Amino acid sequence: MRSNGKKQLLELAAREVGKDLRCESLVRVGRVVSEIVDVARQTETDLIILSTHGHTGFKHVLLGSVAENVVRHAPCPVLIVRQQEHEFITK
Repeated sequence: MRSNGKKQLLELAAREVGKDLRCESLVRVGRVVSEIVDVARQTETDLIILSTHGHTGFKHVLLGSVAENVVRHAPCPVLIVRQQEHEFITK
Protein backbone atom coordinates (compact mmCIF):
# COMPACT_ATOMS: atom_id res chain seq x y z
CA MET A 1 0.00 0.00 0.00
CA ARG A 2 2.84 2.36 0.81
CA SER A 3 4.53 1.97 -2.58
CA ASN A 4 1.18 2.31 -4.37
CA GLY A 5 0.44 5.50 -2.38
CA LYS A 6 3.84 6.93 -3.28
CA LYS A 7 3.26 6.10 -6.97
CA GLN A 8 -0.15 7.79 -6.95
CA LEU A 9 1.24 10.90 -5.23
CA LEU A 10 4.04 11.19 -7.78
CA GLU A 11 1.54 10.90 -10.64
CA LEU A 12 -0.73 13.50 -9.04
CA ALA A 13 2.15 15.91 -8.51
CA ALA A 14 3.38 15.50 -12.09
CA ARG A 15 -0.12 16.11 -13.44
CA GLU A 16 -1.25 18.94 -11.12
CA VAL A 17 1.92 20.75 -10.03
CA GLY A 18 4.13 20.38 -13.06
CA LYS A 19 7.81 21.12 -13.15
CA ASP A 20 7.74 24.86 -12.35
CA LEU A 21 7.35 24.32 -8.59
CA ARG A 22 9.37 22.24 -6.18
CA CYS A 23 7.22 19.39 -4.92
CA GLU A 24 8.13 16.46 -2.71
CA SER A 25 5.80 13.54 -2.02
CA LEU A 26 5.94 11.65 1.26
CA VAL A 27 3.96 8.70 2.49
CA ARG A 28 3.90 8.36 6.27
CA VAL A 29 2.04 6.00 8.57
CA GLY A 30 0.63 7.23 11.86
CA ARG A 31 -1.77 9.77 13.28
CA VAL A 32 -2.53 12.26 10.53
CA VAL A 33 -2.07 15.51 12.48
CA SER A 34 1.10 14.32 14.23
CA GLU A 35 2.65 13.16 10.96
CA ILE A 36 1.86 16.41 9.14
CA VAL A 37 3.21 18.56 11.98
CA ASP A 38 6.32 16.36 12.45
CA VAL A 39 7.20 16.50 8.75
CA ALA A 40 6.70 20.28 8.72
CA ARG A 41 9.14 20.62 11.63
CA GLN A 42 11.70 18.18 10.22
CA THR A 43 11.73 19.78 6.77
CA GLU A 44 11.42 23.38 7.98
CA THR A 45 8.32 23.80 5.84
CA ASP A 46 7.34 27.38 4.96
CA LEU A 47 3.64 26.74 4.36
CA ILE A 48 1.20 23.85 4.77
CA ILE A 49 -1.76 23.79 2.38
CA LEU A 50 -4.73 21.59 3.32
CA SER A 51 -8.12 20.93 1.85
CA THR A 52 -11.08 20.68 4.19
CA HIS A 53 -14.34 18.77 3.85
CA GLY A 54 -16.12 21.43 5.89
CA HIS A 55 -17.88 19.08 8.31
CA THR A 56 -19.97 20.90 10.90
CA GLY A 57 -22.03 20.01 13.93
CA PHE A 58 -22.27 16.42 15.12
CA LYS A 59 -20.24 15.02 12.23
CA HIS A 60 -17.41 17.45 13.09
CA VAL A 61 -17.48 16.34 16.73
CA LEU A 62 -17.29 12.66 15.77
CA LEU A 63 -14.62 13.00 13.09
CA GLY A 64 -12.62 15.82 14.63
CA SER A 65 -10.90 18.23 12.32
CA VAL A 66 -7.50 17.43 10.88
CA ALA A 67 -7.28 20.93 9.41
CA GLU A 68 -8.19 22.59 12.71
CA ASN A 69 -5.63 20.58 14.67
CA VAL A 70 -2.88 21.13 12.11
CA VAL A 71 -3.52 24.88 12.36
CA ARG A 72 -3.24 24.67 16.16
CA HIS A 73 0.02 22.70 16.20
CA ALA A 74 1.88 23.57 12.99
CA PRO A 75 5.25 25.33 13.24
CA CYS A 76 4.43 27.44 10.16
CA PRO A 77 1.45 29.14 8.49
CA VAL A 78 -1.37 26.89 7.27
CA LEU A 79 -3.58 27.71 4.29
CA ILE A 80 -6.96 25.96 4.36
CA VAL A 81 -8.88 25.65 1.10
CA ARG A 82 -12.41 24.37 0.68
CA GLN A 83 -12.85 21.11 -1.15
CA GLN A 84 -15.64 22.56 -3.30
CA GLU A 85 -14.49 25.46 -5.44
CA HIS A 86 -16.69 28.43 -6.23
CA GLU A 87 -16.45 30.25 -9.51
CA PHE A 88 -16.48 33.99 -8.80
CA ILE A 89 -15.75 35.17 -12.32
CA THR A 90 -18.87 35.95 -14.30
CA LYS A 91 -19.14 36.72 -17.98
